[in-house]
Amino acid sequence: MKPVPRMLLPSLACIVLLFGWLSADTKASSVSVTTLTVDGETATIFRDEFGVPHIFAETNQALFEAYGFTVAEDRLWQLELNRRAARGRLAEILGPSFVDADRVARVTGYTDAELDAQFARLTAEEREIFTAYRAGINRYLADVVARDPLTKLPFEFHALVISPEPWSVQDSVAFGAFMARQFGEVGGRELKNQALLRSLIDKYGADQGDLQRRAVGQRSRRSGHCSSGGGHGPAPEGQAPHRRELSPGSPPLQQMVQRSRR
Repeated sequence: MKPVPRMLLPSLACIVLLFGWLSADTKASSVSVTTLTVDGETATIFRDEFGVPHIFAETNQALFEAYGFTVAEDRLWQLELNRRAARGRLAEILGPSFVDADRVARVTGYTDAELDAQFARLTAEEREIFTAYRAGINRYLADVVARDPLTKLPFEFHALVISPEPWSVQDSVAFGAFMARQFGEVGGRELKNQALLRSLIDKYGADQGDLQRRAVGQRSRRSGHCSSGGGHGPAPEGQAPHRRELSPGSPPLQQMVQRSRR
């Protein structure tokens, strides 16, 4: 099998981030307030003079449904790219040059059943967050985009003559795993780095220990050293790309939920 190009997926991540940034509305805007009723509770989306949303709600369900609604409003095209990158569906809209990227995503990614198993391992509270986020995205599609697709769909959808499909929990889980691999698996040295930091702090104290740790990192980057332990480098000749297991209850998926609460 043809070796997988070393920079293929990092480059793809850059494309996703770049296209998403280009499609986001960066203009200053007037202050606005949007209210959503979610299962009898009210969620308030306050946008300041820079268009930055601030969301207020009394329950997780209301909070994260409003959050999904807001993400769809600001970054619908980025959502579409994220979903397609994670599920191996970019070539459908961007052409054959993305077939290799799609192949890697499908070989190293997860089936729908595996994504469902990961989701099932989350706590009830975490599952509620995922489902509320999905509901918010789909609410924006149904209540806003469907009524006025000409002006509410980002330019890229019109240029490619496509429409966004309803968002699913599987899409969120798949993209969570995709991003965990981009920014967490490539080095695979987080625990070793933590142990190094602790040893330096024990020896030099908190401030000097952290400075020493930063110096070690800078020397590693200057030398071009890349630690082993994961990543998507070329597969050995005759072998398929390595599919590193991410267990259903693994930290990346749960961390994605926990970080969203902060």
